[in-house]
Amino acid sequence: GLEHVATVTCADFICEADLDNAYFVRPSMAYGGKGTLAPCKNKLMKTIIDNGRTNIVTLQSRTLYYAGTYTITCDPMPMSIEELMMLPTEVCTLFPTNLSLVIEQLRVLLQAQRCLATATSGGQKTADVSAILSDYQSGLLTALRYQARRVDFDQTLDHALRSIWTGR
Repeated sequence: GLEHVATVTCADFICEADLDNAYFVRPSMAYGGKGTLAPCKNKLMKTIIDNGRTNIVTLQSRTLYYAGTYTITCDPMPMSIEELMMLPTEVCTLFPTNLSLVIEQLRVLLQAQRCLATATSGGQKTADVSAILSDYQSGLLTALRYQARRVDFDQTLDHALRSIWTGR
């Protein structure tokens, strides 16, 4: 039902070849109020793991899409620098887009890396996103990959979101 719903961006939630297998990318460390690095709490991921099964709604091009009901399949794994720089290898094309696929792939790639850097900044408005990305590229910072698997699809929720956005 609707008791466990998480709204994420397509930069946080990355589809692999299809919607059945996806993953979340989150920082392992984040800057605190005094500008020092500390372990990132990743509250959204903790909530998703604690729920066991969570309906994932993604925000893409200012529209909400229901992806399905997901469960995290294993403990978070550190991402290599190569994996991080390849975020994502493919954009899930099951969601309609007005942009060409190449532009959409580049946009989501840059958005995923920027989203990770922003999450690492701990909400500091003056954070240097480029410097944080450099820290990831050099291996100073590490991203975590939370593997997820779709275990269900709530037709009622999907229909409700579609009717809100399309009027049908």
